[in-house]
Amino acid sequence: MSEPEIQIIHERETLRETLAHRSGRVAMVLIQGPLHYRHLANIAEAARTCETIVAVALVSREQANYLAAPQALDRPVAAEAEHLERAGAAIYFVASVDDMFPYGAPMIAITSAQMEQLQRTSAYTDEYFAGVIHFYAKLINIARPSDIYVSQKDLQEVAALRQYVRDFDVDVEVHAVMLAREADGLAADPVNHELTEQQRTRALALSRALYRGVQVAASTGSAQAIVEATTAVLEEADGVDPIHVELLDPFTLSEASVERGTAVLLVVARVGSFTLSDNMLVVLRRS
Repeated sequence: MSEPEIQIIHERETLRETLAHRSGRVAMVLIQGPLHYRHLANIAEAARTCETIVAVALVSREQANYLAAPQALDRPVAAEAEHLERAGAAIYFVASVDDMFPYGAPMIAITSAQMEQLQRTSAYTDEYFAGVIHFYAKLINIARPSDIYVSQKDLQEVAALRQYVRDFDVDVEVHAVMLAREADGLAADPVNHELTEQQRTRALALSRALYRGVQVAASTGSAQAIVEATTAVLEEADGVDPIHVELLDPFTLSEASVERGTAVLLVVARVGSFTLSDNMLVVLRRS
Protein backbone atom coordinates (compact mmCIF):
# COMPACT_ATOMS: atom_id res chain seq x y z
CA MET A 1 0.00 0.00 0.00
CA SER A 2 1.51 3.31 -1.08
CA GLU A 3 1.69 6.24 1.29
CA PRO A 4 -1.13 8.71 0.62
CA GLU A 5 -0.19 12.28 -0.28
CA ILE A 6 -3.00 13.59 1.89
CA GLN A 7 -1.62 15.20 5.05
CA ILE A 8 -2.63 13.37 8.23
CA ILE A 9 -2.64 15.64 11.29
CA HIS A 10 -3.19 14.60 14.92
CA GLU A 11 -2.64 17.87 16.84
CA ARG A 12 -4.97 20.85 16.71
CA GLU A 13 -2.12 23.41 16.77
CA THR A 14 -0.51 21.73 13.76
CA LEU A 15 -3.83 21.97 11.95
CA ARG A 16 -4.11 25.65 12.83
CA GLU A 17 -0.58 26.40 11.61
CA THR A 18 -0.99 24.36 8.41
CA LEU A 19 -4.19 26.12 7.39
CA ALA A 20 -2.77 29.55 8.20
CA HIS A 21 -0.57 29.20 5.11
CA ARG A 22 -3.37 28.05 2.78
CA SER A 23 -5.14 30.43 0.40
CA GLY A 24 -8.62 30.19 -1.04
CA ARG A 25 -11.72 28.62 0.44
CA VAL A 26 -11.29 25.96 3.13
CA ALA A 27 -14.06 23.40 3.55
CA MET A 28 -14.56 21.09 6.51
CA VAL A 29 -16.32 17.71 6.47
CA LEU A 30 -16.94 15.86 9.73
CA ILE A 31 -16.49 12.08 9.67
CA GLN A 32 -18.79 10.54 12.25
CA GLY A 33 -18.46 6.82 12.80
CA PRO A 34 -16.90 4.52 10.19
CA LEU A 35 -15.98 6.12 6.86
CA HIS A 36 -18.69 5.52 4.27
CA TYR A 37 -19.96 6.78 0.93
CA ARG A 38 -21.94 9.67 2.42
CA HIS A 39 -18.74 11.23 3.79
CA LEU A 40 -16.99 10.85 0.43
CA ALA A 41 -19.94 12.44 -1.36
CA ASN A 42 -19.71 15.45 0.98
CA ILE A 43 -16.00 15.82 0.22
CA ALA A 44 -16.51 15.48 -3.53
CA GLU A 45 -19.17 18.19 -3.41
CA ALA A 46 -16.92 20.49 -1.38
CA ALA A 47 -14.07 19.96 -3.84
CA ARG A 48 -16.17 21.51 -6.61
CA THR A 49 -15.86 25.01 -5.11
CA CYS A 50 -13.20 24.96 -2.37
CA GLU A 51 -9.42 24.84 -2.70
CA THR A 52 -8.66 22.95 0.52
CA ILE A 53 -10.83 20.18 1.99
CA VAL A 54 -10.26 19.12 5.60
CA ALA A 55 -11.81 15.82 6.70
CA VAL A 56 -12.18 15.67 10.47
CA ALA A 57 -12.74 12.44 12.38
CA LEU A 58 -15.20 12.60 15.23
CA VAL A 59 -13.48 9.63 16.73
CA SER A 60 -16.21 8.43 19.09
CA ARG A 61 -19.52 9.26 20.68
CA GLU A 62 -17.52 9.81 23.87
CA GLN A 63 -15.49 12.54 22.18
CA ALA A 64 -18.64 14.28 20.99
CA ASN A 65 -20.14 14.25 24.47
CA TYR A 66 -16.93 15.03 26.38
CA LEU A 67 -16.78 11.84 28.40
CA ALA A 68 -13.19 11.43 29.51
CA ALA A 69 -12.18 8.50 27.32
CA PRO A 70 -8.38 8.92 27.04
CA GLN A 71 -7.95 6.82 23.92
CA ALA A 72 -9.26 7.65 20.47
CA LEU A 73 -11.25 5.06 18.59
CA ASP A 74 -8.85 2.77 16.75
CA ARG A 75 -9.44 3.91 13.17
CA PRO A 76 -7.73 2.54 10.05
CA VAL A 77 -6.40 6.05 9.42
CA ALA A 78 -4.03 5.27 6.53
CA ALA A 79 -6.67 3.28 4.62
CA GLU A 80 -9.30 5.96 5.25
CA ALA A 81 -6.86 8.65 4.10
CA GLU A 82 -6.51 6.99 0.69
CA HIS A 83 -10.28 7.05 0.15
CA LEU A 84 -10.51 10.64 1.40
CA GLU A 85 -7.72 11.76 -0.91
CA ARG A 86 -9.41 10.21 -3.94
CA ALA A 87 -12.59 12.09 -3.03
CA GLY A 88 -10.68 15.38 -2.89
CA ALA A 89 -9.52 15.90 0.70
CA ALA A 90 -6.08 17.47 1.29
CA ILE A 91 -5.96 17.05 5.08
CA TYR A 92 -7.25 14.36 7.44
CA PHE A 93 -7.45 15.58 11.04
CA VAL A 94 -7.67 12.78 13.60
CA ALA A 95 -7.20 14.11 17.13
CA SER A 96 -7.39 12.42 20.49
CA VAL A 97 -9.88 13.49 23.14
CA ASP A 98 -6.98 14.81 25.24
CA ASP A 99 -5.72 16.99 22.39
CA MET A 100 -9.15 18.43 21.56
CA PHE A 101 -10.14 18.91 25.21
CA PRO A 102 -6.84 19.34 27.13
CA TYR A 103 -8.60 20.94 30.11
CA GLY A 104 -11.33 18.35 30.37
CA ALA A 105 -15.02 18.85 29.75
CA PRO A 106 -15.88 22.43 28.73
CA MET A 107 -17.32 24.53 31.54
CA ILE A 108 -19.49 26.58 29.16
CA ALA A 109 -22.21 24.39 27.67
CA ILE A 110 -23.97 24.65 24.33
CA THR A 111 -27.50 23.27 24.30
CA SER A 112 -30.07 22.62 21.60
CA ALA A 113 -32.85 22.03 24.12
CA GLN A 114 -34.93 24.93 22.78
CA MET A 115 -34.91 23.36 19.32
CA GLU A 116 -37.64 20.90 20.22
CA GLN A 117 -37.98 19.90 16.58
CA LEU A 118 -34.61 18.09 16.78
CA GLN A 119 -35.87 15.71 19.43
CA ARG A 120 -39.20 15.26 17.62
CA THR A 121 -37.57 14.18 14.37
CA SER A 122 -34.55 12.26 15.66
CA ALA A 123 -33.68 9.40 17.98
CA TYR A 124 -30.72 11.43 19.30
CA THR A 125 -30.86 13.53 22.45
CA ASP A 126 -30.03 17.15 23.22
CA GLU A 127 -26.80 15.91 24.82
CA TYR A 128 -25.77 14.36 21.52
CA PHE A 129 -26.55 17.44 19.39
CA ALA A 130 -24.97 19.76 21.97
CA GLY A 131 -21.82 17.65 21.92
CA VAL A 132 -21.57 17.64 18.14
CA ILE A 133 -22.18 21.40 17.86
CA HIS A 134 -19.60 22.08 20.60
CA PHE A 135 -17.13 19.96 18.64
CA TYR A 136 -17.94 21.99 15.51
CA ALA A 137 -17.46 25.21 17.48
CA LYS A 138 -13.95 24.16 18.48
CA LEU A 139 -13.10 23.09 14.94
CA ILE A 140 -14.33 26.38 13.49
CA ASN A 141 -12.11 28.33 15.88
CA ILE A 142 -9.12 26.10 15.12
CA ALA A 143 -9.43 25.69 11.36
CA ARG A 144 -11.30 28.89 10.40
CA PRO A 145 -13.10 27.17 7.50
CA SER A 146 -15.13 29.18 5.01
CA ASP A 147 -17.53 26.30 4.37
CA ILE A 148 -18.91 23.22 6.11
CA TYR A 149 -20.54 20.38 4.15
CA VAL A 150 -23.07 18.04 5.78
CA SER A 151 -25.27 15.41 4.15
CA GLN A 152 -28.97 16.17 3.82
CA LYS A 153 -29.43 12.74 5.43
CA ASP A 154 -28.28 14.39 8.67
CA LEU A 155 -30.84 17.18 8.40
CA GLN A 156 -31.07 17.59 12.20
CA GLU A 157 -27.33 18.22 12.34
CA VAL A 158 -27.64 20.67 9.43
CA ALA A 159 -30.42 22.58 11.22
CA ALA A 160 -28.58 22.67 14.56
CA LEU A 161 -25.37 23.85 12.91
CA ARG A 162 -27.15 26.55 10.92
CA GLN A 163 -28.87 27.73 14.10
CA TYR A 164 -25.50 27.95 15.87
CA VAL A 165 -24.06 29.95 12.95
CA ARG A 166 -27.01 32.37 13.05
CA ASP A 167 -27.13 32.71 16.84
CA PHE A 168 -23.42 33.47 17.21
CA ASP A 169 -22.77 35.30 13.90
CA VAL A 170 -20.21 32.71 12.83
CA ASP A 171 -18.58 33.52 9.50
CA VAL A 172 -19.00 30.13 7.83
CA GLU A 173 -21.40 28.83 5.20
CA VAL A 174 -23.20 25.55 5.91
CA HIS A 175 -24.05 23.43 2.86
CA ALA A 176 -26.53 20.55 2.82
CA VAL A 177 -25.29 17.98 0.30
CA MET A 178 -27.81 16.00 -1.72
CA LEU A 179 -28.39 12.68 0.01
CA ALA A 180 -26.24 9.88 -1.38
CA ARG A 181 -28.06 6.68 -2.27
CA GLU A 182 -27.02 3.12 -2.94
CA ALA A 183 -27.82 1.44 -6.24
CA ASP A 184 -31.20 0.15 -5.04
CA GLY A 185 -32.26 3.57 -3.76
CA LEU A 186 -31.57 3.01 -0.07
CA ALA A 187 -30.16 6.11 1.63
CA ALA A 188 -26.43 5.63 2.25
CA ASP A 189 -25.91 4.89 5.94
CA PRO A 190 -23.50 2.69 7.96
CA VAL A 191 -26.47 0.88 9.50
CA ASN A 192 -27.27 -0.62 6.09
CA HIS A 193 -24.49 -3.16 6.61
CA GLU A 194 -26.24 -4.41 9.76
CA LEU A 195 -29.56 -5.09 8.01
CA THR A 196 -30.46 -8.63 7.03
CA GLU A 197 -31.42 -9.23 3.41
CA GLN A 198 -35.10 -9.24 4.40
CA GLN A 199 -34.77 -6.06 6.46
CA ARG A 200 -32.98 -4.31 3.62
CA THR A 201 -35.78 -5.23 1.22
CA ARG A 202 -38.33 -3.88 3.69
CA ALA A 203 -36.28 -0.73 4.30
CA LEU A 204 -36.61 0.17 0.62
CA ALA A 205 -40.20 1.15 1.43
CA LEU A 206 -38.84 4.42 2.84
CA SER A 207 -37.37 5.59 -0.45
CA ARG A 208 -40.42 4.28 -2.36
CA ALA A 209 -42.66 6.31 -0.08
CA LEU A 210 -40.56 9.43 -0.63
CA TYR A 211 -40.54 9.03 -4.41
CA ARG A 212 -44.32 8.72 -4.26
CA GLY A 213 -44.47 11.91 -2.20
CA VAL A 214 -42.28 13.71 -4.74
CA GLN A 215 -44.60 12.58 -7.56
CA VAL A 216 -47.65 13.89 -5.71
CA ALA A 217 -45.84 17.15 -4.96
CA ALA A 218 -45.12 17.61 -8.67
CA SER A 219 -48.71 16.95 -9.67
CA THR A 220 -50.62 18.71 -6.86
CA GLY A 221 -48.25 20.70 -4.61
CA SER A 222 -50.66 19.90 -1.77
CA ALA A 223 -49.04 19.30 1.63
CA GLN A 224 -51.91 17.11 2.80
CA ALA A 225 -51.87 14.99 -0.36
CA ILE A 226 -48.09 14.55 -0.14
CA VAL A 227 -48.19 13.34 3.47
CA GLU A 228 -51.15 11.05 2.84
CA ALA A 229 -49.58 9.43 -0.23
CA THR A 230 -46.23 8.96 1.49
CA THR A 231 -47.82 7.49 4.60
CA ALA A 232 -49.93 5.09 2.54
CA VAL A 233 -46.85 3.49 0.96
CA LEU A 234 -45.28 2.91 4.39
CA GLU A 235 -48.47 1.52 5.89
CA GLU A 236 -48.87 -0.92 3.02
CA ALA A 237 -45.28 -2.20 3.31
CA ASP A 238 -44.74 -5.49 5.09
CA GLY A 239 -42.59 -5.31 8.23
CA VAL A 240 -42.40 -1.50 8.31
CA ASP A 241 -43.76 0.47 11.29
CA PRO A 242 -44.11 4.19 10.41
CA ILE A 243 -43.14 6.66 13.17
CA HIS A 244 -43.08 10.08 11.47
CA VAL A 245 -44.13 11.43 8.09
CA GLU A 246 -43.69 15.19 8.14
CA LEU A 247 -43.13 18.22 5.94
CA LEU A 248 -40.53 20.48 7.53
CA ASP A 249 -38.85 23.80 6.87
CA PRO A 250 -35.42 22.82 5.49
CA PHE A 251 -33.62 25.43 7.61
CA THR A 252 -35.35 25.23 10.98
CA LEU A 253 -37.13 21.84 10.86
CA SER A 254 -40.27 23.56 12.12
CA GLU A 255 -43.54 22.69 10.38
CA ALA A 256 -43.39 23.69 6.74
CA SER A 257 -45.73 26.24 5.19
CA VAL A 258 -48.83 24.58 3.80
CA GLU A 259 -49.06 27.12 1.00
CA ARG A 260 -45.81 27.37 -0.94
CA GLY A 261 -42.04 26.92 -0.91
CA THR A 262 -39.47 24.17 -0.61
CA ALA A 263 -39.93 21.67 2.21
CA VAL A 264 -38.22 18.55 3.49
CA LEU A 265 -40.36 15.44 3.34
CA LEU A 266 -39.12 13.34 6.25
CA VAL A 267 -39.98 9.71 6.92
CA VAL A 268 -38.95 7.79 10.02
CA ALA A 269 -39.90 4.14 10.41
CA ARG A 270 -38.93 1.07 12.36
CA VAL A 271 -37.76 -2.05 10.54
CA GLY A 272 -37.09 -4.87 12.96
CA SER A 273 -34.97 -3.40 15.75
CA PHE A 274 -33.70 -0.54 13.56
CA THR A 275 -35.11 2.99 13.43
CA LEU A 276 -34.45 4.30 9.93
CA SER A 277 -34.94 7.75 8.42
CA ASP A 278 -34.84 9.23 4.94
CA ASN A 279 -35.85 12.51 3.35
CA MET A 280 -36.26 14.36 0.06
CA LEU A 281 -36.99 17.94 -0.93
CA VAL A 282 -40.40 18.77 -2.35
CA VAL A 283 -42.03 21.99 -3.55
CA LEU A 284 -45.35 23.04 -2.02
CA ARG A 285 -47.73 25.40 -3.73
CA ARG A 286 -51.28 26.62 -3.35
CA SER A 287 -53.83 24.20 -4.71
